[in-house]
Formats: sequence, C-alpha cells, structure tokens
Amino acid sequence: MSDTEYLSTNLIQRLQCAEKSIKFLQHEHASTLADLHKELAKWQQKYSDLTTQLTFNNPADNNKLQEIIKQLKNDLYQSRNKIENLNKILEEKEKMVNDYKNRLKLSEQKYALELHKQHDKQQNLKYEIKQRSSSITHLTKQLFHEKQQQQPNVCNHICLGHIILPNKPRRFKNLDEQRQQQQYLSSDSRSSKRSSSVNNRISTEQNRTKVLSLGRRPSRLQPLLSNNNEQLVSKSHRQLLNNHIDSNKIVSSQSTVKFSTILPPINNKKMPLKATLSCESEA
Repeated sequence: MSDTEYLSTNLIQRLQCAEKSIKFLQHEHASTLADLHKELAKWQQKYSDLTTQLTFNNPADNNKLQEIIKQLKNDLYQSRNKIENLNKILEEKEKMVNDYKNRLKLSEQKYALELHKQHDKQQNLKYEIKQRSSSITHLTKQLFHEKQQQQPNVCNHICLGHIILPNKPRRFKNLDEQRQQQQYLSSDSRSSKRSSSVNNRISTEQNRTKVLSLGRRPSRLQPLLSNNNEQLVSKSHRQLLNNHIDSNKIVSSQSTVKFSTILPPINNKKMPLKATLSCESEA
C-alpha cells in the first residue's frame, strides 16, 4: 500500500506543477494582450489627433503626417503579427498540457493494475507458504511418532540378541564393548548414581546369560526353537529384558543399527520372539 500512496502523491504533485505553469503562462499572455490593446488605443488616439491636425494645418505638414501614419500602420501590423504568434504558442502549449494529462491518466491506470497484480501474487505466495509450513509440521510430527515407535522395537531386538546369543564373535563383542563404554560415559556425565545402577544391571545380566547358555552353540539351538517351549522366556528373562531396555536406549539413539535374522522365530503364546544379530552400519 505504500507504493500506491507514493505514486498517487507523485502524480498529484506533477499535475499541480503543470497547472501552475499553465496559469503563469495565461497570466503573462493576458498581460501582454492588455498592454497591446492599450498601445493600440493610444495609437488610434494619435491617429485621430493627426487627422484633425491635417484638416486644419498646411499641406506642407501633411507629408510629415502621412509618414508618421505609415509608421504607425507598420507598428500596428507588427503588433498584430506578434499577437497572432503568441496565440499560436498558447494553443500549442495547451495541446501539450492535454497530452501530459492523458499520459498521466494512462500511467496511473497501468501502475494501479501492476500494484493489484503484485498484491494478488503476494497473497498467493503467503497462502502457499502457510500450506507448506503446515505440511512440514505434519510431516515432522509423523517422523517423530515413527521414531518413537521404532525405538522400543530396536531395544527389544538388541535385548533378545544378547539373551539368545551370548557367545558372539570377537567383532560383535568389540562393538558391544564400545557401546557399553559410550553408555558409561553418557550415564556418568548425567548422574553417578544412575551409572552405578546401570553397570550393576549389565554385569548381573551378562552373568545370568552366561550361566544359562554355557556350552551351547548356535547350531545346538535349532531343536530348542522347533519345540514350542515357554521355559526359554521365563519371568527372570523378561525382567532382564525390561531392565536392559532402559540401558540400551542411549546407545540406540547415538548409532545406526542394522538387524538380520539368523534363527527362525520362537512361536510363543504371549509374544513372538525372533533371534537377531546387531551390527553397526559400515560406511
């Protein structure tokens, strides 16, 4: 709206200047015409006076008077020519003023249309920006909910991998040790009490899993998986799972983890179990 106000004020100022110039020219021409008419009246009076003198004076003086009359006639003719020229100039200037007025009107209409188009474009862009912002917020909310839903599943897979396959290769043991070190550092920075409790839980959990799976290899777990036996998922194992989920949430948020199934699922009445092997994604 500021652009429209600026254009309107600029056009108004131009019109005022043009009107003032026209009035000034008209005033000057009127004054010149009045002076010329006065001069004509004076010369007419002189002419009448001279004619009276000619009638009463001698013929010798008539020649002089005739010369004076000729000069006066020439002056009148020149003054009339000047008046005609000035009138022509006035007409031309009036035409120029009218042309300027028409151009100003056309320019005002063009600027008004352009401003209207720009205003419409701005409104459309604002509407598009609002729609995009709303869609972005909706997508971010969906991503946040999906991440929240994926985190507990990742933690459950990690816990089941630790319980079912405690005897891992050296590579995966090193990865687990690195994760545990990261977990210890983060927990120590937050609070010393929580770090001690988490370490105690992890140590007891590892000892229990070692006792349960001593002398068992992954090849010997096949007959156990074929039998639908609920003794593998006992109350103690579930407590370990629930305790271990809290400790592995920190590690799952820091590193990207891939899972691959290595054993067929255990069909349990309460919850289906699947043996997974956790490994970090290599670049």
